[in-house]
Amino acid sequence: MSEMTVQLSLSKVDFRGNTGDKMQFFYAFSQDTCILTKGINTLKFEFSESTSDKFKMVDFYLNSDGDKFLEKGAITPSGRNMTINKINAVDKGLIVTSVLCSYTYRKGQQKLVEYINCDPQVLNDPDIEVFIQHE
Repeated sequence: MSEMTVQLSLSKVDFRGNTGDKMQFFYAFSQDTCILTKGINTLKFEFSESTSDKFKMVDFYLNSDGDKFLEKGAITPSGRNMTINKINAVDKGLIVTSVLCSYTYRKGQQKLVEYINCDPQVLNDPDIEVFIQHE
């Protein structure tokens, strides 16, 4: 069994972000689509090195059918990593997911928090076998 690690790069921007309403944040995952194939039993999201410590992962959401494929994410105390175990190796399908992150900053004497919805594309397809080439 193996683990798929996907990096999340997240930053605050002045304009042209990709996070909705205010468009003040930009996110990108290291893989366009996370294809969970036969043999993968763990999916791990981690922030890239360039992602500020002001960002934390706070939750992982699934669509109504998503819990058939994945379990709830376990987030490290630092908020920099999230691990999803027990990936279902029976069914297959597109899983609508959302990694909810927070951005904490100060404005004057106030400590403020904004929440950012980052949307990784996850496909569970245990019918695909991955062959590892050994050199």
